Amino acid sequence: IKWVPLACCTITLVERLVEHQGRVGGKALVDCYNRTIKAGEKLYELCERICERYPNDSQIVKDYMQGFLCDAILLFMRVGDKKRFAEKTRIMAEYDGPLNPRRVRRTDEEIWHMWRKENPTHIEQNPFACIYCGKFEVENGGK
Repeated sequence: IKWVPLACCTITLVERLVEHQGRVGGKALVDCYNRTIKAGEKLYELCERICERYPNDSQIVKDYMQGFLCDAILLFMRVGDKKRFAEKTRIMAEYDGPLNPRRVRRTDEEIWHMWRKENPTHIEQNPFACIYCGKFEVENGGK
């Protein structure tokens, strides 16, 4: 089963790239949002098909897919994309076992605010960034 290790390696590579570009900011963050995430989403779909084809090894691939989702979610939070953030959060909720209706059946806005309320340290450590130029906000809310 040669596809499983290849899928795991490539989605991990994209995950690390998303993490790096999200931390660097600037043009790298904009490229990440516009290009890297889209490539990762296509790879994620490929991994889903691999899981269907090789169900015995699907848990291994799903663990790596979950890592990509985490970094994508954090990038969407950082740039303020509430819709895509909520969409990926709902997908991530499926990995936690039975879907928690309290989390999944909420509007995008409710999911956004619930996550921000539950993770204040992450919000403090990772300032918002402009979706167009990639510059991070400073303490007083300016750029």
